Amino acid sequence: MLNCRKRKKMKFAKIAAVLLASFVVAVSHLHSNEKSNTAMKFLNLVNSGKYAEASQMASPIMSNFLSEDKIKGFWLPIESRYGKPIGFGLPQPQKSTKDQIYLITIGFKVDSLNARIMVDSLDRISGLLFLPFPKDYKFELPRYADTSFFSETEFKFGVEGWELNASLTIPRTFRKPPAVVLVHGSGPNDRDETVGGIKTFRDIAYGLSSGGIAVMRYEKRTKEYPTKFSKNLNDFTVWEETIEDAIEAAKYLKTRSDIDTNRIFILGHSLGGNLAPRIASDYRGLKGIIIVNGNVRKLQDLVIDQYKYIFGLDGEINEYEQEQLDKAEMQANALNEGKVTYETSKDSLLLGLPARYLLDLNRYDPIAYAKALDVPMLIINSGHDYQVTKTEYDLWVKGLSGRRKASTRFFPNLNHLLVYSPEMSTPLSYEKDGTVDESVILSIIDWIRKTK
Repeated sequence: MLNCRKRKKMKFAKIAAVLLASFVVAVSHLHSNEKSNTAMKFLNLVNSGKYAEASQMASPIMSNFLSEDKIKGFWLPIESRYGKPIGFGLPQPQKSTKDQIYLITIGFKVDSLNARIMVDSLDRISGLLFLPFPKDYKFELPRYADTSFFSETEFKFGVEGWELNASLTIPRTFRKPPAVVLVHGSGPNDRDETVGGIKTFRDIAYGLSSGGIAVMRYEKRTKEYPTKFSKNLNDFTVWEETIEDAIEAAKYLKTRSDIDTNRIFILGHSLGGNLAPRIASDYRGLKGIIIVNGNVRKLQDLVIDQYKYIFGLDGEINEYEQEQLDKAEMQANALNEGKVTYETSKDSLLLGLPARYLLDLNRYDPIAYAKALDVPMLIINSGHDYQVTKTEYDLWVKGLSGRRKASTRFFPNLNHLLVYSPEMSTPLSYEKDGTVDESVILSIIDWIRKTK
C-alpha cells in the first residue's frame, strides 16, 4: 500500500459507501462517425479544469447536462475519489447506430475508469457516462476455514413481513456447540458483509465454525427490502435497521436443539459493535457480546474525522471537498447543539439520514449501556482502521476499566474489515481481495471457550 504522507493517494467523496459508483451524466441518441479527436479534446479540457470551454462543446440537447457548473459538479468528485488522472488510453470506437461512441480509459495511480463519450455528426458532445472497471474478485477461502468441519444450512427467520434469508454453520464434531449471531455494520449489507473484495462475515463464520462454534448470519433488512424500507424511511431508527433482527436471530437460535442455548453470543461489527450493548440490554438471553471496531463517539464526530482524513490524503482539498466538509460540519453542529427536531427534513441532515434515526442514535451512550450489563464482553479494535480509530478503542478501555467481565484485544496492523494492512487503510483498501486475519478468529474462539 502507498505511504499516505509521501505518495499521493486516492480520495473518496462519500463516507457512507466504500464501493465504486458509476457517474451518469447523460445519455443521448447514438451516431456513428469517426470523432475521436473531439472526444479526447473534451476530456483534456475537463481534466485541465477548463470547464467553460468544455461546456461549449456540448450539443444543444446536452447543454443543460454539460454546463460549466454541471461538469465541475461531476468531475471534482471523481478527482476526490481517485485523485488526478495520470494518463488517458486511446479512444476505442464502440458499436453505434447514429452518434459515434468512444470508450476512453482514464488511468489513476491505483485504479481506472472508463469514459464513454458520444460525439454527433457536428463534432459536439452528445452523451457522457463514467463507468468503473469491473472487478474480478476471487473471494478465496482463508486458510483457517475448513468446510469439511461444519455443515451450512439456509433458512428464513424474523419479524412477520420482514423475514430475512439466513445461513447457519454448525460444527460437525461438537455436540451442542456455543453459537454466535453476526450483526452488520451500517449500510445495506448482505449476510457475508461483502465489501469490495472482502467477505468479513463469511470468513468469521467459517473460521469460528472450523473451531467448534456455530454461527448465524443473515441479510440485513435494508438489503433484503430496500424498496419497502425506503417507503417508511422517515420513521425508522436503529431498532428497525439493526436491533430487532439481531434479537430475532438470537431468539431463533434459542429454539435449536443442536446448539447450547445457554451460550449464545452476538458479534457486532462497526455500527453493530456500537449497538451491541443496547442489543444485550433489550434481550437478556445472551451469554456475552463481542464488539468489533465499534465506535463510542457520536456518528457526526466520526464522519467529520473521516472527511478530513480522506480529503487530506493527497495533501490538498479541492473546491468540492471543502464544500462537503463545510456542509458536514454545519450538519454535525446542528446535531450537537440540539437544533435538529423530528420535523427537520433529512435533505438538510448529516448523510441524508432521517431526523428520527439521527436523534435516536445521538441519545445513545454505548459505554453507559455496557456498564449496566452483567455479561462478559470482548472488545476488538484494529490499529489501521481509518473509520473507527484507536481513539474509540481507548474510550472502550477507559470506560470499562475495572470491570472484570470486559476483555480487550487490539490488532495494530488490521483495517476496519479485519484484513491485514501494513499502514493506515483508505477506502481503496477494500477494493482488493483479502480475508479476515487468523489472529482475530483465534482470539474470538479462545475467549468464547473460556466464557462458561
